[in-house]
Amino acid sequence: MSLVKGAASFARGRAFFGEHLPGASVAFFRVAFGLVVAGSALRTLCLGWVEPHYLEPSIHFAHAGFGWLPVGPAWLVYGRYVGLVLAGLALAVGRGRVLRIAAGLIALLFAWNHFVDKALYLNHHHLVMLFAILLAGIPAPRTRPSPRGVVGGTVARGSLWLLRAQVMLVYLHAGLAKIHPDWLLEAQPLRLWFAERDHWPLIGG
Repeated sequence: MSLVKGAASFARGRAFFGEHLPGASVAFFRVAFGLVVAGSALRTLCLGWVEPHYLEPSIHFAHAGFGWLPVGPAWLVYGRYVGLVLAGLALAVGRGRVLRIAAGLIALLFAWNHFVDKALYLNHHHLVMLFAILLAGIPAPRTRPSPRGVVGGTVARGSLWLLRAQVMLVYLHAGLAKIHPDWLLEAQPLRLWFAERDHWPLIGG
């Protein structure tokens, strides 16, 4: 009897998470994520950060287990960032299988740039890689231009909830991490960051 109940519960769960819902929100997220990745990589190229970050240092502190990853030569580093620009744009405007291929390339190239040197660590890098992996694994709905904005097809409830759960975990962890005297009483590290940007409007005097 318990086996029958378990099978029935599994079937209900599968039907619940497999139900298709309007996919405009997932489509919008995919487009926005692709444009952010492409813009970030393009900024690195335009601001000349490749040389000081990857090519000029004589020593790189690779993450544990990733010492085998090559950092350079120059064509390889620039190729990774050009690849991120193209993959980000493909994820934003692509169709069909192109979406998963583009998301997979983003995950691969971004992870490569991240794991070759701890000195370039940002916690947001992990989030970018996780989002890219999720987008490579779930069937993102297609989009088409419309006078009313981005219009998507349908997407399974499970795919939508996976993305929601990832965002929720980020905010939950960020909130818990800030329950600390340095943040609550000293406003650190924001105070240090703002001090370096005191010439900006609203932040500076």
